Amino acid sequence: MKDNKIITLILWGVIAVVVIAAGILLNLKDVKNRPDKDVPAVVYDGSENNPVIEGVQ
Repeated sequence: MKDNKIITLILWGVIAVVVIAAGILLNLKDVKNRPDKDVPAVVYDGSENNPVIEGVQ
């Protein structure tokens, strides 16, 4: 019976490591798909012909 508990704990440990690794890989994939933070955002000041670009003024 004691061996069965050890095997169960090892299996739970392996499952936890796999879940954590999958989360890290998905997070890294998501970070690669994000636009760069250096790209300025275009903010409109109310008129269509005069966009204001943040960080340039």
